Amino acid sequence: MHGRVKVRTTAEQEKIRELEKQKKAAEFRKGVDFVFQKRKNQEWDDEIFLLTEKLLVRYPDVYTLWNVRREGFLNNKWSDEDRVERLEKELILTESSLRENPKSYCVWHQRTWIIEQLPNPNYKRELELCKKCLNLDERNFHCWDYRLFIVKKANISDQEELEFTKTKILNNFSNYSSWHYRSRLLRKLYPSTVHDLPIRADKHDEELDLVMNATFTDPNDSSAWFYQRWLLDYWKSPVKLWRVVITDVTITAAFHKEVSLDFELLVNGNKIECDWKPANGKKFCTVWYAELENCLCDESSEVLFKFEGSIYSLKILNSFKEWIYQSEKLSGNQNDSKLKEQLENYKVLLQMEPSNKWAKLTSAHLMLNINPIDANSDIIKELSDLITVDPLRENYYKDMRSKCILEYCLHAVINDNNKNKVIRNVDLSNLKLTSLSSQEPYLAFLHEVNLRNNNLENKIFQLYTLQQCRKLDLSNNAVSSLKKFPKMKNLRILLLSNNHISESQEILDLVGAHNLEKLNVKGNPIVDIDSLVSEIKKLSQTIEVLV
Repeated sequence: MHGRVKVRTTAEQEKIRELEKQKKAAEFRKGVDFVFQKRKNQEWDDEIFLLTEKLLVRYPDVYTLWNVRREGFLNNKWSDEDRVERLEKELILTESSLRENPKSYCVWHQRTWIIEQLPNPNYKRELELCKKCLNLDERNFHCWDYRLFIVKKANISDQEELEFTKTKILNNFSNYSSWHYRSRLLRKLYPSTVHDLPIRADKHDEELDLVMNATFTDPNDSSAWFYQRWLLDYWKSPVKLWRVVITDVTITAAFHKEVSLDFELLVNGNKIECDWKPANGKKFCTVWYAELENCLCDESSEVLFKFEGSIYSLKILNSFKEWIYQSEKLSGNQNDSKLKEQLENYKVLLQMEPSNKWAKLTSAHLMLNINPIDANSDIIKELSDLITVDPLRENYYKDMRSKCILEYCLHAVINDNNKNKVIRNVDLSNLKLTSLSSQEPYLAFLHEVNLRNNNLENKIFQLYTLQQCRKLDLSNNAVSSLKKFPKMKNLRILLLSNNHISESQEILDLVGAHNLEKLNVKGNPIVDIDSLVSEIKKLSQTIEVLV
């Protein structure tokens, strides 16, 4: 009808946008082709700078075009004055590009390169630019990296930077980058003299107070809580070696942490050549073992274990006719009084915010740092509550709970200093365990392990340290596959009843890899039981199979 504005349909608008997009793409390709041709011809004139500038104003993330401009700077024979003037103009171009995309890696890299070329950069101006960008987005890690570069070039002290981070944090407790930067500076300025604190004790107290202020101000923001985790979870124990045991046929060394093959055994001053093998088959492992052809030592021998420059003396254990070294119990936390004060404060916060997951998790971590054994039941309760409060991270909390339960149950095994009473059997059944993570080395010398009625499912690969185990009960653990079952050279009895194992070949592979005397696979969804038993008997005539 006459006099009415024609309204384009959605399809028409989309077609117009597509045509415009194609036109811009064609212009971009034409411009880039022209730049590449001039680059190929080594024509580093004003035209190539003008064209790349026009392209980069619209497309600042095209890294190759910035490369071309750098090549132009390096291949021109300008006077020093002209060169500085052009570099200053290049800074203006990068600043314009940053307005379009403040997180462009290409642009920040170009600006870094320019500063390196300038004879007398204006560092104050660069710091102001960083300030503007960080005010827009405090988590712009490209800008943070650039600021660190400028700070180093300008010789700004670490102490000044520490004050800067505090200013940023007090302005916004959610500034994760400032918290992270602060942790780096503190470690540099105030290194710790003890193994269980990341920084000097007095500064650690101050940081705990600062972060507690942040968490009480905004209990639901994660930045401060993560920083607090760094303050609490630091445990750089100088003790790595836990136990060494020598029998007539094997040597086994277990460590609190994964280590590489950098140790040796000395008997009466002579180095014993051993074919050390990692229990997990990797370069770094918590348990290493070697098989022996004959007995290495008698009661009069001097047996030493050399590791990381230290010498550890082994003593004979008459009841087992074994030689053994065991480290002393790990020392407690150096900051208990401050941690207890923090714990009481977070209990108050939980009264005000009973469903706050961060407060619950931090309370659990504080108790772990103060006394994980005496507070075990309280820790388990907090973690159980977290599963309800924060179901999205249920598996994380279950694994953490498993670690706490295991540490409690294996406490006697880990810290037993009575060399005449070494624990060989352990009952870990009915504990709702979902993981053995971080506790694997403390299973290394056990002969019988009962893990019945847990939920290990696909975590059976964590059993790799059970090289001394004779009997293992994994009944009712929701195990569906045996592909990752580790090889255990001493395993004789394996109970796998009431799991979800259906592949007969996996069972046959397991039997073939072990010298089993008894295997229980009752209650598993195996299709052809008779055929399976027949195949097992072909592999071993003496094995007892329960199906």
